[in-house]
Amino acid sequence: MVLPPWTLLDQVVYHSVAWATISGQDNAGDILAFEPMYRRLRQGSIFGSITHPLMRWPWTMNTEHEDALLAVFRGQPGPFDFGVQRSQIPQRMFTDWMGDDGFIRRLQMAFRKPVYYSDTTIYTGEVVTKFKEVQEGTDGPGAVPGKKQYYAVGIKYQGLNQVGEAQVIGTGTVYLPSREAGPVELPIPHPERPPFVPYETFYRDWY
Repeated sequence: MVLPPWTLLDQVVYHSVAWATISGQDNAGDILAFEPMYRRLRQGSIFGSITHPLMRWPWTMNTEHEDALLAVFRGQPGPFDFGVQRSQIPQRMFTDWMGDDGFIRRLQMAFRKPVYYSDTTIYTGEVVTKFKEVQEGTDGPGAVPGKKQYYAVGIKYQGLNQVGEAQVIGTGTVYLPSREAGPVELPIPHPERPPFVPYETFYRDWY
């Protein structure tokens, strides 16, 4: 999957969705419009607003991501993506590949390099293992009782920029339909307190 050159529009769409969710209101357009947003920033009521060192306008620390002048305060050479965006974009590659009938069970990733403005990212993945997995749940708050077997594949993936530098690498587990078991049955059984996953397992082979 190829992500076209990163643009300002790609960046600010995240703000629109995130701030509308935080506000918990339907009138997100009014909240994000210039005048009400300016006044809220002046009051310091959003993310600990600060004053832009050059323009002297109220700003937020999050804006260091998309402002070429403020990016240096994060030690970056230019505007760059949000980590949450870098983690979500590879999921599209998974969902495009597995279709509507698959289910992403686990996803692990390591950030290597930001996506800078104008970067093109090429995401690739490889199925490296196939296995069956039994999920068993219990009663209790947040738990799903029952016991089911799932047919899974383990995938290694990476996102490289236009000069071959890794921006994100990781592994994932996808449950797929099978001839033996049929569709992926949801919800997946799980206990009230899922077992601890050791760091080395989580970091390296968390299929």
